[in-house]
Amino acid sequence: MITYEIEGTPRPQGSKRHLGNGVMIESSRHVREWRALARMKAVEAMQGRERFAKPHAVRLRVTFGFGRPKKHFKKGVLRPDAPTFHVARPDADKLLRALLDSMSEVVFEDDSQAADIKVKKVYSKGAVTSVTVVKVTNEDSEG
Repeated sequence: MITYEIEGTPRPQGSKRHLGNGVMIESSRHVREWRALARMKAVEAMQGRERFAKPHAVRLRVTFGFGRPKKHFKKGVLRPDAPTFHVARPDADKLLRALLDSMSEVVFEDDSQAADIKVKKVYSKGAVTSVTVVKVTNEDSEG
């Protein structure tokens, strides 16, 4: 099992914009630096470990944490009606795409190995992404 955290606001990897002459750029201008940070944290977590090799599948549990806005508080105390889940942009699938790309060739050979994925977007004290990766065995996949 590999577990690590990435501090900072998670950034989506989604659509690309066409600038002309075959030049495409990411819609999110911050995704490159976040993906580099995520890759660095993955490399640190993998120190002294072998990456998960094909044909093994992996189970991935990810929590994308976003800092709470001021409106969730009243006089410095969390409001009882403050939401737990972050239901605004960015979309979970685009955040996951950036994370998986950062993990490829570091934690596992290819992101196609992520066969069992659970993703949450929540509000937290600060912006942090928590990642857990486990190799899936045949016994785990039944049922």
